[in-house]
Amino acid sequence: MNIKSLESKFNTVVFIIVLFNFFSGNIKAQKPIEVWKWKDMEQHLDKQNDTVYVVNFWATWCRPCVKELPHFMKLNEKYKNKKFKMILASLDAKNMIKSKLEPFVHINQIGIETILLDEPNYNRWISKVDKSWEGSIPATAVWQGENWIFIEDSFELYSDLQNIIDKFEIH
Repeated sequence: MNIKSLESKFNTVVFIIVLFNFFSGNIKAQKPIEVWKWKDMEQHLDKQNDTVYVVNFWATWCRPCVKELPHFMKLNEKYKNKKFKMILASLDAKNMIKSKLEPFVHINQIGIETILLDEPNYNRWISKVDKSWEGSIPATAVWQGENWIFIEDSFELYSDLQNIIDKFEIH
């Protein structure tokens, strides 16, 4: 069996799983994942008000990124009715959005606004997110007004993520 055949079978299986879960009610219909360029992300990172913002840079192929997603989901659910905004910024390849990213988000019922950051030349923008960022993922920016925290590491425990959020006032 060649690679193309395996890839085709994988895509078919993913499609069938998504279809089954959607029609059985296990997955709610979600809007397609938006594709952002750097200017879109930059505008989001520049927001200065009393809302607590969280942007997690991740990818479906990054094992530590995927492992920590339940922590972000729990946090997002906890603050859903507060001045709190979370975005998962996927760094997956743009050509994988339909075959990999959207099925992953749907199957895992992520429930957090997920975008694909289509800026593959990371060296042009990572230092604009935070000067200390060396480019590894997962990486997370949390801010409120001018109070900014950047973490270039995974959150092994939910409490580690909650401890960061506790440094902000969420109304």
